[in-house]
Amino acid sequence: MSEEPDYRYSLANERTYLAWVRTSLALIAGGIAIRIFLSDVGGSWLLVVAAIGFTVLGGVLAVTSYRHWQHVQQAMRDGVDLPTQRGPLILTVGMRFFPLGTSPSFYLAWASMPLFLYAGWAFALAAPASKN
Repeated sequence: MSEEPDYRYSLANERTYLAWVRTSLALIAGGIAIRIFLSDVGGSWLLVVAAIGFTVLGGVLAVTSYRHWQHVQQAMRDGVDLPTQRGPLILTVGMRFFPLGTSPSFYLAWASMPLFLYAGWAFALAAPASKN
C-alpha cells in the first residue's frame, strides 16, 4: 500500500515540474516568434525548420516533464528510488545540435538584433525632448 509523501517533497516535485513547463513554453514561444519574424521579413526554409523544431522541442519537453512528475510522485508514495530525469538530456541535445543543423542565417538574423536595438536607444537618447 502506498502512502502520501510529506507535502514538502510533493511541492518541491511540483515546482520542478512547473520550471520545466516554463522552459517548454519559452521554447514554444521562441518557435512562434521565429515564425512571426519570418512572416514579416521572409527568410530561408531553414528558419522554418528552426521554428518548427523549437516548437516541437518545447512540446516534447512538456510531455516528458509531466511524465517525470508522475513517476516521481509514484516513487515517493512507494518509497523506492526516484527515477532519472530525462529533461536535461532532451534540452541539451535539442539546443546543442538542432540550431547547428539549421543555418548560420538564423544566428546572423538574431545576432544583428542587439545592434539595431542599441542604435534605436542611442537615437532616442540623443533626440531632444519635444515640448507639447
